[in-house]
Amino acid sequence: MVESYDDLVFLIENNRIKFANPSGSEQLGYSLSKIYSFNTIDIVSNAYKNIFIENIKKCLAGEELPKFEIALIKNTEEQILLDAKILLSEHEEKPAALLFARDITEIKKESTEVMRLSAAVKSLHSAVTITDIDRNIIYITPAHTSIFGYRLDELIGKNSSMLYPFDDPAGVSEKIYEAILMVGWEGERLSIKKNGEVFPVYEKTSVVKDKNGSQIAIVSVVEDITLRKNLLNSLEESEEKYRNLVETANRAIIAFDDRCKITLFNPAAEGMFKYKQDE
Repeated sequence: MVESYDDLVFLIENNRIKFANPSGSEQLGYSLSKIYSFNTIDIVSNAYKNIFIENIKKCLAGEELPKFEIALIKNTEEQILLDAKILLSEHEEKPAALLFARDITEIKKESTEVMRLSAAVKSLHSAVTITDIDRNIIYITPAHTSIFGYRLDELIGKNSSMLYPFDDPAGVSEKIYEAILMVGWEGERLSIKKNGEVFPVYEKTSVVKDKNGSQIAIVSVVEDITLRKNLLNSLEESEEKYRNLVETANRAIIAFDDRCKITLFNPAAEGMFKYKQDE
């Protein structure tokens, strides 16, 4: 029966592999005859040799063991990471260890990448919101709490529409959502904090797909641009005051660039020199 298992199955007696199923042979890339020629320890990665030897001893002593991880060496010298379980068995009336092991190499890689991504996302100063495809909140970053004022437990399961003002002219939010599902969306919009304060943000939102291409989540990165907007407004106000001052001045005001080209010629200068500004 174990010959049909997709997982690796080895019967180990006196540090020799007495039986290997076809899947185990295929996963490691060795022929069955080659596998039977090995001392089992020879194909265990150095980092896992001690725990493997210890667990074999415990198994043969009748101790029931939990699952553990080991790495075996393939014929390409690459390592395959396995979730392993050892059971007490016998071979030709001698105690033996029956090893069942499932390949988790790719799962571990994906898990590591997720952890790295999670750490990177948490370190962002922008607010990150992850929702399901219906916009129900799954996760927010610490920066999100700082900007919006909500804790994760206050938002999880809630629709992300609560982060935007309710007075939605011309269904802007719905149009943005439609764009997100098609190609993603980024731009300026208004958001609302827990305390009711409405503030401007720059938002970049995209859809996450699984390996089959199905849409499974939405990730939004939001930056509070209140300070930027205030600075821009202050600059525009200063420029307007300066322009009015120049335009209404009784004296001629002329400015030149570093090539001595005229960049400013106010109305008083026009009256004095009889030239128009565009001349």
